[in-house]
Amino acid sequence: MTESSTCDSRQYRFGYWLQASSDAPGDFFLSPPKGRWLSAIFLPGDAEALWRTAEYPPRIYVLTRDTLMVYSHLSAQETPFVVPLRELIEIDIERALLHGVVQFYASGSSWRAFRYNACHNIS
Repeated sequence: MTESSTCDSRQYRFGYWLQASSDAPGDFFLSPPKGRWLSAIFLPGDAEALWRTAEYPPRIYVLTRDTLMVYSHLSAQETPFVVPLRELIEIDIERALLHGVVQFYASGSSWRAFRYNACHNIS
């Protein structure tokens, strides 16, 4: 799915798999990973929080043979999370009734948590 550069991914209500970086919504900035990615998914944010920075911004999760990358929409003002798989120690997923948290722990005691809302619960 190729989107024009005027696309506003914050208005999406569905996620979809990405085959290439050109499939990402046009308002995302993706640093092209080295080589081809194995899998990538776009997850929309919480469109109901347009008046402030959303707790659940749109994100793109990219997996290559040796790296995990998580890109948040620019409106979230979050730096991309990029970690080599050899440094990834643990992935923790917590789900509650209306929200959840995915946490990544990497060597050197670094970690990053990403919140998501009920419409993003993936079984």
